[in-house]
Amino acid sequence: MPIIPKSLSNHIDPGAPPFVFGEVFDVPRLSQAIGNHLLQWHEVKDAESQVLDYLGCWTVWETVQQHIEVPEPRQSPSLNLLKLDVLWTRTPAWVELMGHGIS
Repeated sequence: MPIIPKSLSNHIDPGAPPFVFGEVFDVPRLSQAIGNHLLQWHEVKDAESQVLDYLGCWTVWETVQQHIEVPEPRQSPSLNLLKLDVLWTRTPAWVELMGHGIS
């Protein structure tokens, strides 16, 4: 089930605080359009919690960085804001970031 974290507008204003996705976007409409139930982060974890949670995730980013000798998962400031310690698992080498034939 997809979980949408708080959003960062750091590409516009690096000092702007994170905001709840559903305060800007119509999550029920998005959920209906894609045919999949969506959760927002505040529905999963108390935003005020200081507990560090461990989470396992797949990383496509690390797999497709073939030009880097020792690729690492793509980092995000969201992990600290969400109090997550992520254990990344690289996807198999046959996984592509873009579908076959898409450029």
